[in-house]
Amino acid sequence: MSGSDSTCRLLKVPDVARRLGISVRFAWRLVAEGRIRSIRIGRCTRVRPEEVERFLADLESGA
Repeated sequence: MSGSDSTCRLLKVPDVARRLGISVRFAWRLVAEGRIRSIRIGRCTRVRPEEVERFLADLESGA
């Protein structure tokens, strides 16, 4: 695998919530609404760290 662990590691939704300082329930809502893009692996939902950064950038730009 190329790249560092921080850029390659997929996040669980509770990890996303911790990074953003929001509740897990609200993080799930953002994922369900597609505001934070996610990946389904079987029954598991994972988020790329860069998707969290994209979400924050969209908030800052007013998108």
